[in-house]
Amino acid sequence: MKPHFSEPELIDLTLAVANINSWNRLNIAFRTVAGDYRAGMYKSYLKEAGAPARDTN
Repeated sequence: MKPHFSEPELIDLTLAVANINSWNRLNIAFRTVAGDYRAGMYKSYLKEAGAPARDTN
């Protein structure tokens, strides 16, 4: 890998892979269905909970 990437790039790549792996493991643990999320699907829940609305534009 050294001929293709500098030391900082290898560090960034390693951290990106570790981050993706962590999210995948959480999704497996919570049995999250891939592709099930839709933008804004929790808006009404957050409104009922009193959370401040965020601008999605």
